[in-house]
Amino acid sequence: TGLAIDASGTYTTTFNATSGTQTLGWTSPVAGKGYNNLTLRGAAQRQFSGNQTVAGNMLIAATSGNVNGSFVLTFGGNITDSTAGHNAWNGSSSVVMTGSPTVLPRNFGVNTLTFSGGTVTLADSLKSVGNIVVDGATAHLKLNGHYVGLSSNFTTQNGGVLEMTNTHDTLDVAGGATFNGGNTSGLLTHGYINVGSPGF
Repeated sequence: TGLAIDASGTYTTTFNATSGTQTLGWTSPVAGKGYNNLTLRGAAQRQFSGNQTVAGNMLIAATSGNVNGSFVLTFGGNITDSTAGHNAWNGSSSVVMTGSPTVLPRNFGVNTLTFSGGTVTLADSLKSVGNIVVDGATAHLKLNGHYVGLSSNFTTQNGGVLEMTNTHDTLDVAGGATFNGGNTSGLLTHGYINVGSPGF
């Protein structure tokens, strides 16, 4: 409730249920406050109920069930999906990354993924996302030799930029691509952008 869990440091909240559905929700939430680090273990499904914030890292353990919820989820750190298929996310969530994560789920089944913090250098491919938005003067998405596949649209805005400087960089967008962000001089030198692609 409210600020009743306003943790910091290495404090971690873990959900361990092995069956059914665990609902993650807050009564009288405070904007920008919530979990510090969040870990999901056990085979239960996890349902986010309401907009929520994870200030640090989130771990979806190898034994965890799927994660879903049609709300805005804000993360300050990494999101690690250790399930066998790296595909635990399957909801219509809107996820906002406010930091510079180094780890994201390979199959990130969310409706919209927004990068609004610093430079995000991908360490793996990124698939199953609906939309990606790179938003803000410090927002910088670097593909780093990886594949990104979107079932809807890609957007840069408010100074956000895309960097593709590796010959293996590939951005497949099934819908449209809108570049209304910052200056990309020297940032788009290699790779491929496929717009209206059926191959996501």
